Formats: sequence, structure tokens, C-alpha cells
Amino acid sequence: TNLEALGESTSPATGLSMIRLRQSQRGAPVFQGELRALVDSKGRLVRTVGRLVPGLSTVSAAPARLLEPIPAVRGLLRGAGIEAENAIIETDSIDSGGKSWTAEAGAVLTRPLRASLVYFPLAPGVVAPAWPAVLMTRGEADWYVLVDAVHGSLLYRKNLRTQASTQPARFSVYTQ
Repeated sequence: TNLEALGESTSPATGLSMIRLRQSQRGAPVFQGELRALVDSKGRLVRTVGRLVPGLSTVSAAPARLLEPIPAVRGLLRGAGIEAENAIIETDSIDSGGKSWTAEAGAVLTRPLRASLVYFPLAPGVVAPAWPAVLMTRGEADWYVLVDAVHGSLLYRKNLRTQASTQPARFSVYTQ
């Protein structure tokens, strides 16, 4: 497993620095594998927030053959409770390594969906390759869904409309 630095910002008022790190496996991010570390001006760790998957090996076996985009989209649609078998799905683009793609299912989705390979934690030291996507539907709900990138089974689903915050966001931005 690797930790990649995503950014750092320092508060001029307090001298505290926030460092953002992302966990990755075999070159792809681990789902929800981000950590924020707060460090004081002397380099001492003050606090951490976030989750990392413990026990990941950097030499784990490569995943079996990944689902092609069209069966993956069918799995994503099924995961959101949308009839998928008769959906007309078109692939717009696939990167050269097959780790990200764009597809459309115009009859059921209002926007193209984009998927980039992530690793989904199943247990300490165990992750599964997954296709995540945001599904903007013509129905009552929009979904953030992850399916197993080998079998197409549902791993995670979140209704973006019912679980969205109704509170306004307020924050300060520190630039470097």
C-alpha cells in the first residue's frame, strides 16, 4: 500500500499545517482511504482524522480480469435498483489501461457516468477492485454506487438526494 500526499495548507494565524494523504493499492485509490494529519509548527503530530485500511500488502495479487464497461454499468444500475437488462448502454471512452471509462444509459440516466478503478475494503488487509459511479437518474433518487469490478455485485450504495446536507457550508480557505 502507498500513501500519496494530496496537499498541505498552513494557517498563518496558528502555524498549524493540515496534510492530506490518500491510500492506494496497485496504483488505484482505496475507497474512503484518506487521512488528514494536523501538525504544529515544530513538526509534532497534533491530530489525525480519517481511515486507512490496515494490513494491505504492496505485493498483493493482481485482480482477475475486470468487468468491461457495459456489464459494469448494468451492475451499477442494478445496485441502484434500476432495471438494467434492457437498458441501452453506450461506451464513450476507455483509457488505455482499462482503469477508467465513460458510458451513457440515456433512457435511465440524465448524465454520462464516469468510473475509475478503486479498491474497496472488505476486511483488514483485504480489498476488492471496484467500479464507482454517480448515477443521475430520471427518478426520485440519484445514487453513488460501487460494484465489484470482477463480479458486478453491489458493494456500496448511497442515495445522494436523501443523504445530502440541508445546512449551508461555511469554512475558511487558506492559500499558499
